[in-house]
Amino acid sequence: MSLFADLETLVSAHVDVAFGDPVTHYPRRRGEISGSADPTRSIVTVVGVVDFNPRTVTPKGKEQFDAFQPNLMGEKVHVSFDENAFPGRDARPRQGDRLVAELKTGTFTFEVVTTEPDELGRFVCPCKVLGNGVIL
Repeated sequence: MSLFADLETLVSAHVDVAFGDPVTHYPRRRGEISGSADPTRSIVTVVGVVDFNPRTVTPKGKEQFDAFQPNLMGEKVHVSFDENAFPGRDARPRQGDRLVAELKTGTFTFEVVTTEPDELGRFVCPCKVLGNGVIL
């Protein structure tokens, strides 16, 4: 391993200790029976870092010149994991899977939109919030 790869591994472990929370991954099926549990993949609880980034979206069309300025409030949530947190690449979250995070502020359920590597020894799952509590 290179020195940089060793540092990535060391930093990722510290990130999980400092900012991580238990996140349970519930795999979902795709295709004809989408939305139901996927029995071919296991339910796994690992440490993940949940990052809430509130944002306001303002339209960029001609509405900006009207007296009425509509703004949409939304939340962009990213859940990141160490690349070695799951037992294999096939066990990682995929689009449509559910993540239940047990945060210090409560339990939240998210739906995975996509999975992206961050090139720093972790991968990130941009998600949409389904609500408070466990929603399967």
